[in-house]
Amino acid sequence: MPKDTRRFVRRYRQGFAERPLWFFSSEPVDASAAERDIPPVPGVKRDMTELDANGHVTFGGCLEEGAKG
Repeated sequence: MPKDTRRFVRRYRQGFAERPLWFFSSEPVDASAAERDIPPVPGVKRDMTELDANGHVTFGGCLEEGAKG
């Protein structure tokens, strides 16, 4: 999980505890996210447990042919 994301979670932890919370990830650029459930990475799973998150889903990305960056 990116450093900025971890910092955001720590900073707003109290506010998250007061609201329903779900996590999502955007990762694979192929069809695998649509074909099967992709679980959260260990750091995200830990934060979900600590924050009592309601769930997690991974959305597939999209990379156009010839994309740069």
